[in-house]
Amino acid sequence: MRIDVLNGVNLDMLGRRNSRIYGDASLQDLETQIYAWARELSLQVRCRQTNHEGEYVGFLHAALDNADALVVNPGAWTHYSWAIRDALEPFGGAVVEVHISDVDAREEWRRLSVLEGLTTERITGAAICTGIGRYAIARAADYAREREVWDVPIGRHQGIAHPLATAKIELELARLMTAKAAWLHDHDADPAVAGEAANMAKYAAAEAGLHCLDAAIQTHGGNGMASEYGLADLWGLLRLLRIAPVSREMVLNFVAQQSLGLPKSY
Repeated sequence: MRIDVLNGVNLDMLGRRNSRIYGDASLQDLETQIYAWARELSLQVRCRQTNHEGEYVGFLHAALDNADALVVNPGAWTHYSWAIRDALEPFGGAVVEVHISDVDAREEWRRLSVLEGLTTERITGAAICTGIGRYAIARAADYAREREVWDVPIGRHQGIAHPLATAKIELELARLMTAKAAWLHDHDADPAVAGEAANMAKYAAAEAGLHCLDAAIQTHGGNGMASEYGLADLWGLLRLLRIAPVSREMVLNFVAQQSLGLPKSY
C-alpha cells in the first residue's frame, strides 16, 4: 500500500512552537518515526510538507495516481480552505485527518474542519481495529485447537475458551457498528447521525480489537510475545488507535453531549 502523509502550514515549526500543546518533537522526528513504522508494516510512505496552499493542492492532485491512502494535516487550512477540500474530493482511497494537538479540547474555531464528511478517519480506524481483532482471534482459536496439554487441546478448557468467546462477541458487535457507520457515510446521512455512528464504531472497535489481541496473546502464553507468532507486534498499533485520531474520552464526551443532551464536561 502506498500512503502519502501531507503536512501543511506551520508544521515545519514543530519543536519551536508551544511545547505544552505541540510537544517537543520536530517534524523531522515525526517523519523518522513514520518511516520506521512503514518499514515494520511493509508500507510505502511518502511524507511531504509545505507552507503554500497551492503546493498542498498540487500534492493532493499528484496523490490521485500515486497513493492508495492519505494522512492529511493541513494545519490552519483545515478550518477554511475549500480549495483543499475540493482537491480531496476526487480521491477514492482512505483519507485520515490528523492533528498534533487535541482540537476538541481547544478553542471553538479549531474544531471546524471544512474536510468534515470527506475524512473517514473514525470509520477507517474502526475497520483496522476489527480487522486486527479478527486476525488475532483466528490465530488464537487455531492455537487453542492444536496445542495439547495432558493429551487434550487447551481450547477444551473454559478458562481458555470463554475469554476468546467473549472477545469474539464484542468483536462482532463492533463490526456491526462499523458497518452501520460506513453505510450512513456512503448514503450521505444526516451529519449528526453519521457522526454519532462513526464515533460509536471507533470506540467499540478499538476496545474490542484490543481485547481480542490481549486474549490471543494470553492464549499463546509466552509464545504470544514472540515475534514469529505475529501478535505482540500489533499491540502498539491497536493501543495507538485507542487514543487516536480521537481518544475514547472524547468519544464519550461526544455521546454524552450530542446523543444524551448532557452539559459539557470540559
